[in-house]
Amino acid sequence: MNKKNTSYLFYIIIGLLIFDLGLGILGLRKSHLSFNDLQNYANELKNKKLYSQSIEAYKNFLSFNKLSKKFRANVNYIIAEIYNNDLNDYDNALAYYIKSKYFAPHSSYLPMINQKIIQCLEKTGRTIDAKNELGQATALDKNKTQDHDVVVAKIDDKPITLGQFQTWYEGLPEELKKQNTGIEGKKKLLRNFVTEQLLYSSAQRRGYDHDKNILEQTFKYKKSIMVQKVFQDDVMKNTKIDKNDLQLYYQAHKKDFYDSLHHRQKTFEEVQKEVYRKMMQGKIEYASQDLINKLLTSSRVRIFDDLVK
Repeated sequence: MNKKNTSYLFYIIIGLLIFDLGLGILGLRKSHLSFNDLQNYANELKNKKLYSQSIEAYKNFLSFNKLSKKFRANVNYIIAEIYNNDLNDYDNALAYYIKSKYFAPHSSYLPMINQKIIQCLEKTGRTIDAKNELGQATALDKNKTQDHDVVVAKIDDKPITLGQFQTWYEGLPEELKKQNTGIEGKKKLLRNFVTEQLLYSSAQRRGYDHDKNILEQTFKYKKSIMVQKVFQDDVMKNTKIDKNDLQLYYQAHKKDFYDSLHHRQKTFEEVQKEVYRKMMQGKIEYASQDLINKLLTSSRVRIFDDLVK
């Protein structure tokens, strides 16, 4: 699921749970902040991408003794969502999904929580546990008729639910979704999903989940994603440019935008995109070098490049 969809889903869930959260809190008035104050504070931290601090704010809800189990379940679910969707910390996400599940084992959100638990298990490489969890969830939910529990396909005796398909669908590239619109497009994608599951099951039976080369490639891919995440967090966050910055850059580098062929100075409007590109390139280079320097100075690094042959 991409970040935009994740953020949107987060606020939908917050909206759905807010009433239950309000009912669940029984001793909050004793604190200096009202429930709404704490809720707004936690949400604002999340909006400003202070995810760890937001989690701590939500954990403060749980410090009150007189809280209903339903309230605790909902707060644990919200914390799990932040770990899962914003921090990509699947171990902690898994722990809080499980907490949410056991505080409210009969909640209407249970099928969704079970699905999240399975996803976290798969993302952390616990494929056998994920399979067992899926079997248990299927057994518990077999009599339910909610939309996301509707069985849209079967592989042997293993059902594939509409909820599973929708989760997979949400993670697809937007271009692929646009190429498969309408009911017929969704049906085609469902067949693709089933085919993918068949191939995945075949790979598991062959022991590919323990194959040395695949594990090595997986590690390299994971390492690459983690490096990109550091780059995104520590470099790209320092490359914001507003229109005033562009104007200042243009004024300071006017000679770079002189049309010598026609002997005229190009206007800012004519070269705005080029100015933005040059400024962005410069900011990325500066922020990248700054990050590298900080890493080099914080670690004892020695490079013996004279030995390279």
